[in-house]
Amino acid sequence: MVRRCGRYGCPSRLGMDAAIHLRTGVFGVPDPRNQTSLRKRSGIVSYTIFMPNALSTERSLYLRQHAGNPVAWMPWGDAVFERARREGKLVFVSIGYAACHWCHVMERESFDDDEVASILNTKFIPVKVDRQERPDIDAVYMSICQAATGHGGWPLTVVLTPDKQVVFVGTYFPKRSTPYRIGLVELLERIASLWEQQRQDVVAAASALMERAAPLFRVAEPGRVDRATCELAAIQLAQSYDERFGGFGQQPKFPMASTLWFLLVWGSVGGDSTTLSMVTRTLDAMRWSGLWDHVGLGFHRYCTDQQWFLPHFEKMLYDQALLLMLYAEAAACTGNVLYRRTAFEIADYMERCLLLGCGAFAAAEDADTRHRALAETHRATRVSRQALLAAGPRCRPNRRYA
Repeated sequence: MVRRCGRYGCPSRLGMDAAIHLRTGVFGVPDPRNQTSLRKRSGIVSYTIFMPNALSTERSLYLRQHAGNPVAWMPWGDAVFERARREGKLVFVSIGYAACHWCHVMERESFDDDEVASILNTKFIPVKVDRQERPDIDAVYMSICQAATGHGGWPLTVVLTPDKQVVFVGTYFPKRSTPYRIGLVELLERIASLWEQQRQDVVAAASALMERAAPLFRVAEPGRVDRATCELAAIQLAQSYDERFGGFGQQPKFPMASTLWFLLVWGSVGGDSTTLSMVTRTLDAMRWSGLWDHVGLGFHRYCTDQQWFLPHFEKMLYDQALLLMLYAEAAACTGNVLYRRTAFEIADYMERCLLLGCGAFAAAEDADTRHRALAETHRATRVSRQALLAAGPRCRPNRRYA
C-alpha cells in the first residue's frame, strides 16, 4: 500500500515528499542511496515501516538479520512442529549462516519479496536456522541433501512434514524459474499443491526417503583405525587427485585440510613419496593461486574453477585454523620455507582481521561488502602488482561475524 505525502496532498511532518510502504518486518530507516535514486526518478523519498517477525529477539546474528523479512520466520523448536500439526501445514526450513554469499542472494531475491512471503506465510510454516548455532540440524539435512542430489551447499532448503520427515531438499533457488533451475515460487506452489491433493502419497514418499537415509546417521563403534582402512582411504583419495592442478575433484575446489593432513601423516610415516607429492603439489597450488589472498593474507573459502583461479571471497575461521596447522606440520615434515611462512601469515591474518576486542575470534569474514577496499580498489585503478604488494597486507573492512 502506498500513500503519497507532501506536495501530493498529504501533509508531511518530515517536511519532505515521502511514500510510505507498509509490510511485515523490522522498523527501519531507508538506505540513503535508495533515497537518492528515488528522488531522481520520481521526486519522492521512500520509507518502509516494518513489524518484526519472531527472529527479532533471537541470540543469533544470522537470525536477527532476517527479522526484517516479510516472511513470518520462526526459530527451530517444538512450537514449530506443534503448529504445523495443528494447522496441517508443511514446514519450510532455510539453513544458512551470516557470512554466506548465496544466503544473501536468496534473501534479496526471495525472502525479502512480498510474493514469496505470501506463499510461505499462508501455505507453510517458515523456519530459519543458523548452521553455526545448530550444526546438529544442519548436519542431518546436509547429509540427506548430498545423498539425494549429489551435492550440497548453503543456503540449504528443506521442506518437512509436521513429523520432521523430508519431503524435499535442495540448496539455492532463484525466485523465478530459469532454463537450468526451477524457481522458488514455482517450487513452493507445486509442493503445496501436492500436499493439498495427494497428502498420503507425500507422507509415504517422505517416509521412504528417511528410511533410505537412515544408514547415514549410524555412529561407528569407537576404536583404532587399522592399517588396511588407511591404505584403502589413501588409494580412493588418489583416484580423485587432480594431477594437473593439485587438489581433489574438478570444480569447485576446496582446500580439504583434514584430507591433506591425513595424507601428509600417512605419507610421512609410511615413507610413501607418491602420497607426499600429492600433498606438496596441492599445498603449492593453493598458496600461489587465487585461493590465497595475496593482499590481505589468509585463505578464501574455495575456488569456483578447477585451476584454483577464481576464489569465493569469504574466509572462515575454521579453515584458517586447520590450514595453519597443516602448513606448519608440512613445514616440519619437509623443511619447506614457504610452508613455514604461510603458517605465520595465516596467523597474522587471523590476528589482524578476525581477532575481536573481547579476545575471541570472529567466525568468518563476509564475501559481500559495500567497502571493497585495497585489493578491489587497486584492481579497478590498474595499479601495478609491484605497488600493490609494496603496500603490505591490509585487512579489508568486510563484515565479521562472531
